Amino acid sequence: MKEENKKILTQEDWERKDGLRYQLQQKGFTKELIDFGAFLEAQGFSRYIENVSFHQFNFHNFSLIRLEFHECNFAGCDFRNASLLSSQLTKCNFTKTKWLDSTWMEVSFNACNLFHAEMIYSTFQNVSIKNSMLSGSYWNHARLIELQIYNTVLDESVFYSTSIHDSSISHAELKDALWIQNAGEFLQTNCKITSTNRPIVGMAWDFLQRGTFSPYIDEALRDNGAIVLKIEMQPKTVDVLKLSEEMTRSLNTRIKSDSSTIAEKIFYETSKNPEVDRISVNARSLLDYCNALVLPGGEDIESELYTRGAEPAKQRDYRRSVTEISLLAHAHKQKIPVMGICRGSQMINVYFGGTLRQLPKDEKSWQDLTLSSSSKKGEIQQWIGGTTLPAFSMHHQASDKIGDSLEIIMEREGIPKLLMTHDSQFIGVQFHPEAYLIKDLIGGPPEAIHNKGIYQLFFSKILQHQMQNV
Repeated sequence: MKEENKKILTQEDWERKDGLRYQLQQKGFTKELIDFGAFLEAQGFSRYIENVSFHQFNFHNFSLIRLEFHECNFAGCDFRNASLLSSQLTKCNFTKTKWLDSTWMEVSFNACNLFHAEMIYSTFQNVSIKNSMLSGSYWNHARLIELQIYNTVLDESVFYSTSIHDSSISHAELKDALWIQNAGEFLQTNCKITSTNRPIVGMAWDFLQRGTFSPYIDEALRDNGAIVLKIEMQPKTVDVLKLSEEMTRSLNTRIKSDSSTIAEKIFYETSKNPEVDRISVNARSLLDYCNALVLPGGEDIESELYTRGAEPAKQRDYRRSVTEISLLAHAHKQKIPVMGICRGSQMINVYFGGTLRQLPKDEKSWQDLTLSSSSKKGEIQQWIGGTTLPAFSMHHQASDKIGDSLEIIMEREGIPKLLMTHDSQFIGVQFHPEAYLIKDLIGGPPEAIHNKGIYQLFFSKILQHQMQNV
């Protein structure tokens, strides 16, 4: 309710120089716990807030208590370690928000948009969500107690390893929703549950910090007909220090011969490496629900994974690399199609025994790529509409020695740009084909739309795999 004798927060109050946004950012830099409502009152503002955009603000460690938000925009906000308590939210936009290790208690949402919101490792108790949009939302490792969802769309939502107690869903749409390894079930009443049999594509995903192009890869996969299952690449249940010790031991172990693959080294005697095994078992179990796999770009791959004799760094966080290698090994075994983009392409090369090199300068531009005279030239040409492709590259490392079973399909000035295995199961691109979605935003030529052909090529492999396994 609106409070008498209290100012209503305006967009100008929030945005102006030295305004509330600036003051709260300074508090956030000190990692101070912030009571948002008390802060507003101390500034003479009401706990009732309407028509204010907080777009992409970091609400890390915030407590939002006894607040009422009406028609506010929180799109892209990060609510890590935040608490939302005894509050009401009406017609608010929470698209692509992150709620990691957060708590909702005694909260009601009405006519809100939580499209692609990620509620990970969070607790929700006595919460009501009505007349809202939850399509593409993620509830991995969440704890749901007396959660009531009514007249809400949950298409392509994912409930993975979710603990569900005394919770209900009624009059809701659940098209292509995924229910994976949960404890407990919702009481469902008058729900519309359908499956379209679209392919499920597993995508390695950083729930803490999304990569620059990862959201566009996600969008491109959906644009080409996929249901995306995001696979956590940095599982928090893993002891990082113990994993580092296990990796150091594994990488220094000689098995079979010096030509042993990185996967053979890592997964050799997993009984002695419980953290490696924990990651591997989890990755395999999720990939078993998928028809294909995508590895996106990101930080550099540890050099000791591809350089013989390189000394592993102590206390390094190997969670992402071990997750990706586990996924590649399992996909290889199951013969499901794989696409790696940027770092993902490099990881495919490393997996097959290849190496990487540093470039003299960073690449970040549109480039005209030309098909090589490989055995796959004709096949690729039909998907990209010719022998050249304007592609957006952004990287400072590249594949050097090419791994076994891989061949170069495109290259530019000695840099491999498109790699494929002889059987076409693995596709690695050292550019960003999903840039076709934002070509106008980043200055691409009209012909950049043909980058969609790379995704269409990948989906043709998915379809072939599905038909072979009918």
